[in-house]
Amino acid sequence: MIRKLLSCLALVSSAAVADLTWDFETADPRPGGQGGVYGYVFPSSQSPGQTPRHQARLTRPVSGASAVAKLSFTLDGEEFPGTGLGLMFEDALPLDLRPLDSIQVRIRADRFRKIRLSLAPADSALKLIADEGVSLGRDTVVGPKWVIWKISARDISWPRWATSIPSTSREDILSQIFAIQFDVSCDAKGGVCTQDSGWLELDDLHLFGVGGAWPEPPVGDCSPPALSIDRFQTGLPNQNDLGGWWYAYTDRTSADSFSRGKSQVLNASSPDSANTWVGPDSLASLRVMLERQGVYSGYAAIETQLSEPEGVLPTARSFPGMGALSFDVAFDSSFPKELGGLIVHLRKRGADFEGGRDHQVRIPWQPTRKSWCLDFSSFQQPTWSEWIEPFTPDSLMALSFEVRLPAIRERAEAGFSIGNIAFHSRGDVGVGPRDAAHRLRAVSSPRGWVVEWSRESRGPAPWRVLDLRGRTLLSGTAPQATHRLEIPNVSDQMVVLVLMLPEGARSLPLIPSR
Repeated sequence: MIRKLLSCLALVSSAAVADLTWDFETADPRPGGQGGVYGYVFPSSQSPGQTPRHQARLTRPVSGASAVAKLSFTLDGEEFPGTGLGLMFEDALPLDLRPLDSIQVRIRADRFRKIRLSLAPADSALKLIADEGVSLGRDTVVGPKWVIWKISARDISWPRWATSIPSTSREDILSQIFAIQFDVSCDAKGGVCTQDSGWLELDDLHLFGVGGAWPEPPVGDCSPPALSIDRFQTGLPNQNDLGGWWYAYTDRTSADSFSRGKSQVLNASSPDSANTWVGPDSLASLRVMLERQGVYSGYAAIETQLSEPEGVLPTARSFPGMGALSFDVAFDSSFPKELGGLIVHLRKRGADFEGGRDHQVRIPWQPTRKSWCLDFSSFQQPTWSEWIEPFTPDSLMALSFEVRLPAIRERAEAGFSIGNIAFHSRGDVGVGPRDAAHRLRAVSSPRGWVVEWSRESRGPAPWRVLDLRGRTLLSGTAPQATHRLEIPNVSDQMVVLVLMLPEGARSLPLIPSR
């Protein structure tokens, strides 16, 4: 299972930038596609428009010397006048098409038909408008002979008949496009359509100048207080500040044969053992050789547990009130830009989040080190998940930073480093709004602070004092009957108290009196 099972979406390098192309030379078996094409049609079995008199299907037949994408349809023009197909980007995720220069496609139909090429937006509100035909695109007429249709980016516009244009700016729409769509309207002699059937074929689709750049995720609120979770250098070197562990892994040991590859960690003494990963340091680095073997292989990641392991396996942990994640990323100078960047995963307990269905967000390649702040709402499950839930900071198992091959690459060497990783609360004490029964408070004293919490909280409470780099300065455990701590002043800078109450983690900034 190698190249013949991979995607037809390709990145072709030119002198200055990579272009996106589709040639359909190999079948694409990934979830979400159909008929050997990584695309969708409408009406579909999931949409209300499909009836015995109104259907469409997508196949990959051989036409002439090469394979093409073919939309075959039967239309009920009285109730449902249209059909179409969309060719999706990698993982059906949006790309930034603002640098787009032009689009070119080889196209034909069973007879002369009006065709509209549209840029399918990822925004849900814009999708609803696009369902009515109001989308950025261009119209033309094609017939039975193959023609090459080229569209300049400046000529992509709203349809002339549209009376209500979305208020969203053109630039914002172009920054979040997940597919290229081709629409066909029901047509018949005499201008009256009751029924229509036919086909449309596509080949050699090119998007010039886009480079396949991932859009930047929206910025969250990463103002203090923060709960640091890196600690790459102090104490036990591979332990994080929560008592869990940092490690690296690749596809070499995957239990799923479709996900098993030959990738290896280059900065490790053994590519198959996470314990031999070289590092970490204050900015943990990972350098890997990604090599495909199975359909979904070609990946590697740095990962950490988000709780202390109990025995062999870690347990899930919740962070009530936390609303954002911050970290620094630097890509090596030789990082292949067609890899896109890093994928950040927050893994949760439960079958609904296994097999790649975890919440994730993409971090695009940048030429220099950059600090990122992500609102938790940025983390989404993939579109092919059977059940999709908004992200909440509960039942968390692990945080990972992954790099992987795009569908058209067989092999690539890549490196990156991460650091300054922290969760940020939505409230004033590190874990968000809560009722008075669960609130922490600290009173400054000449020797440090007196910290008190709710007497309704029962059970022993482990605690730590961290500096702003996440290093543990003090630690201990408050006995079950205790609801008060005296914390000595151990720094002339602000520190953070992390208190592990039975109801969940609580954190509180402690500012020394001057």
